[in-house]
Amino acid sequence: MEQPTLTANLMTKKPISGEYLERQFSCSVLINTWVLFSGKDFKSWVGVFGNGTAPYFSSIAKFDGTNIFLIIAGGQGYIIDAMDGRLLLRTKWNYAYSCFTVPGHPFVLVASNIEVCASYIEKDVLATLQQLWCTYFDKLGHKVLPEPAELHRIALDGIVFDGIKDGFLSGKSWWSEGWHSFRIDITDMSAVIGKDIISSQWDAFVALLNVGGFPMSQEYIKRMSAYRVE
Repeated sequence: MEQPTLTANLMTKKPISGEYLERQFSCSVLINTWVLFSGKDFKSWVGVFGNGTAPYFSSIAKFDGTNIFLIIAGGQGYIIDAMDGRLLLRTKWNYAYSCFTVPGHPFVLVASNIEVCASYIEKDVLATLQQLWCTYFDKLGHKVLPEPAELHRIALDGIVFDGIKDGFLSGKSWWSEGWHSFRIDITDMSAVIGKDIISSQWDAFVALLNVGGFPMSQEYIKRMSAYRVE
């Protein structure tokens, strides 16, 4: 029997008690993210998800061709099989600011304010710089190898996605002197950061409602606040 095609939608208020079956996932007694899972000839249910440390980003991305969803609740990720309500994975990261579905691929793309990863159902693959952004020196002026984590740093403190074209994810990343462009090959998550400064204005690029991002405008924060359900 063919499975129905399910949808998942963020809620802005709690449903009437008893209206839906409710399943709880690390929820708190205060503020949580509520999601309605529904579909044709399917008994809808609601998931209640505890928030992470990025309180103004909650979003949903579907794994292409499945009824499996990445729910991001205030930065914390949960991978859910919507058909039976199973939690497949609670992500190690809890500070996501962006995510979106990638058609034709078995992952969704996720970003914090410094890193980008391909989030699979069972693992994460971090984007890795092909060439180091900075040269590191010790106090005597000798070149030293950077910490491994620096290879995954796509930004100092700010990432905004542009989109995917011809197998490459493009976007903008903030470094100390301004915004630079970046490209990530989604076949192997290898990354390149452009040398030219696009803008030195901190808020020249901000989070977008459809995919997120960092930094955030006050309007964006206001919209995201609607998904913080008490």
